[in-house]
Order: sequence, then C-alpha cells, then structure tokens
Amino acid sequence: QESKDGTSNDDRERASSASQAQTPTPTMSITDSMPEAYQRIVGFFLALVSGAIMGTQLIPFLWWKKDNPTLHPWSYVNAHTSGVFTMSTMIYLIYSTYAKLKSAKVPHSGIRPAFMSGVVWCLAFTCNLTSLSILGYSTGYTLGSIGPVMITSGLSYFWFEEVRDPGSVRYFFIALALQVVGVMCVALGRE
Repeated sequence: QESKDGTSNDDRERASSASQAQTPTPTMSITDSMPEAYQRIVGFFLALVSGAIMGTQLIPFLWWKKDNPTLHPWSYVNAHTSGVFTMSTMIYLIYSTYAKLKSAKVPHSGIRPAFMSGVVWCLAFTCNLTSLSILGYSTGYTLGSIGPVMITSGLSYFWFEEVRDPGSVRYFFIALALQVVGVMCVALGRE
C-alpha cells in the first residue's frame, strides 16, 4: 500500500530500521545499574582517589630535578607525556578488546577530542613544570592545581549553568572565595 508521497509501508520500515541502525547506542557504565545515592558515593570516592593520585604525580619530577639540577624542566616533559600516552593507549586497547569480546560497540568518536585535550594538557604540564622550578613546589603546584579548579568552577556556573539553587549559589561563591584566599595565603607565605 502506497502513501500520498509514493512510498510504500515496506520502504518506510526499511528507512526507519536503517536510521535506527545508524544511531549510536550509548555504552553502559558499571555504575548505571546502581541507585543514584550509590553512584554519588562512588563518584565522591573516585574523585578522592583521583585527587590523591594527581597530587603525587609530580613527585618523580622532584626526584629527577634533585638529581639533575642543571637540566631544564622541559627535559622531563617527553618522558612524562610518553608514559601518559602509552598508558592511555594500553587502557583503550584493553577496553576495545574487552568490548569486542562482549560484542559491544566501541565509541571511536571520542579519540580526536581526547587527543586534542591531551595536547592542551601537555602544554599546561610544561608550564606547570616551569613554574615549579621558579616558584617552588608549594606555590607552583597550588597555583597550577587550584587555578584550573577556579576556571572550571566559573565555567560550571556561568557557561553550563550547573549551579542554580540560591543556597547552592551562596555555597559556591563562598567556596570560590575560600580558594582565592587559600591560594593567596600559600603564595604570600612562601616569601
């Protein structure tokens, strides 16, 4: 049976199933099956673990700098970023292999943005290493860590509009002010 536009029901069904086949399906996360309260607890725990690991990632640089005081900090950048790239590639290959064995789709569209993010991170890391050599670890790392937190907090509020409840907005700006005061205290305490 044909419609007014001259297409049959079979043609419309084939077109519909073809468009559904092209629509990417979202990948499932381990936490998707958890209740929201548990997801928040897991997210909080993972953020703490991430902070602890990120806070110690520059310790090898300090050891290297102590053994090589005459070398420029940029000499360390290649080794560090090569390690990050190698580990990231291994994780992606393991994930892709596991997904293939489970017959799940692997979203490859995230590779280019992730690569560009890695380039930006490498530039920031290079600046951070230079600042550590000039300002010292306590001031340089504080500014290099809290600065991005303040920028992403601003983006979160002004661009993505994630904080809207009046009580949350008040706490948000109090926390932002405390970050500024904390960074200033660390910077001034160094002199």
